[in-house]
Amino acid sequence: MSGSGVKPKIGQQQPFQVPDSYRSGPPGHGAASTRTHTLKETLYANQSQPTPASYQVKKPQKIGRVKLWIRRNPNKFQALAITTGLGLFFSKPIYDIFIAEPKVGPRPKDELR
Repeated sequence: MSGSGVKPKIGQQQPFQVPDSYRSGPPGHGAASTRTHTLKETLYANQSQPTPASYQVKKPQKIGRVKLWIRRNPNKFQALAITTGLGLFFSKPIYDIFIAEPKVGPRPKDELR
């Protein structure tokens, strides 16, 4: 090791100097910020004091049979809903009964049988 054996002097650190042009907080009247807040006031400023009622557990909501089945079987429900929807959409008898315009005139001979 080389060295003269002299320890560097470590003095107290100088506090950080904030420039005069620096402003913390929103612009506006500075009179409101002259009061110093404690840590507890700052942490709990937006929270209300806890009450015994806030510790009570809410009752679970009742779910109907259908919703419960849908939540337990989402894949089966999706397959069933798609199959039913496509079946209704592409069903010729349902289309003829509810959507198609009735034909005017005599029925063809092959439909009379």
